This record gives sequence, structure tokens and C-alpha cells, in this order.
Amino acid sequence: MTNKKTCSTDQIDTKEILSLVEMAVGQFASAAVSFADMGAIFEAIAAAAPRDSLMSRLANLGVSLCEQRECDFIEQQTEYEAHVERFDDTLQQSTEASNG
Repeated sequence: MTNKKTCSTDQIDTKEILSLVEMAVGQFASAAVSFADMGAIFEAIAAAAPRDSLMSRLANLGVSLCEQRECDFIEQQTEYEAHVERFDDTLQQSTEASNG
């Protein structure tokens, strides 16, 4: 005996998917801000550390890493925003076509 499910909850909800992708965009933005904030901490450590000390070099490494990660997340955010716009446009066109 097979149990077939045919209820509407088994169908893919495109609006829910779009909402999740939009949420991901916000999370990428939040991550970018977090790396910028951490970079500021490393900058303060580097400014307080004696020049060319291990502490200074490690702090500068932290600054560089945070700057790179911030850029990575901004780039991903931009890419996801483009997907959201494309999916939203497609969803709107699909809805308009089905409404006649």
C-alpha cells in the first residue's frame, strides 16, 4: 500500500522561496557589517601596538582578513539581490499571466 500525498502543502511555494532568498540577502549584509566591525577592533589594536611587533603584524593580518571577508559578503549580497529581483519579476509575470 503506497501512501500518496497530494495536498497543497507538498507543492513548492515560490513566495516562500523568494522570502528565504531575501532573508539571505539581509544575512549577507549583516555578515559584511560584522566583519567591518571586527576590522575596526584590529585597527585599534594595530594602532596601539609597537610598530613591527608580533601584535602589530597579527592585528594588520586581522584587518586584511576582515576587509577581504567584508568584500566577499558584499559581493555575495549583490549577487543574491540580483537573483531576488529576477525571481520576483518572474513570479510577478507568472501571477499576472495566471490572472489573465
